Amino acid sequence: MTTTATARIAVPEEEPAASTTEGTYYDPATGEVRPGGTTEPERTIRPFLAFLQEHREGALQDELSEALNRVVEAVRQIGKAGTLTFVVGIKPAGRSHNQVLIADDIKLKLPEPDREETVMYVDRDGNLTRANPKQMEMPGLKTVPTRAATIRTATQPTA
Repeated sequence: MTTTATARIAVPEEEPAASTTEGTYYDPATGEVRPGGTTEPERTIRPFLAFLQEHREGALQDELSEALNRVVEAVRQIGKAGTLTFVVGIKPAGRSHNQVLIADDIKLKLPEPDREETVMYVDRDGNLTRANPKQMEMPGLKTVPTRAATIRTATQPTA
């Protein structure tokens, strides 16, 4: 489905008025001569989607789709907000009035999971340790190794 919008553009008073001859319109800003009589004709504005499909031979549209999918999946998995920012940069291409250079930028801000914290102590030398340096050690304590246990299933006697 193609959507077309039209708009009337007013010429600012400080610019020279467009000149016309019978059945044509001369635009002094672009140098175009168009059919249309004494007033500037209505403009047809192309849908933005058409730009996305053409810019960089459609690669931009694919990149935006992938980026959007990444943000949605991260938001779904982590449960926090994320953003996708798309910027279009437009600058003149030299001295031409009807050519421009288009650049784009896609930035993602993916949500990040909460990171676990660890309680640690600082010893007298400024080092971090899990053991409280002010706590006395109990001599003779040792770590007991764990052994694999067999899991048994209890059954009830049948009557």
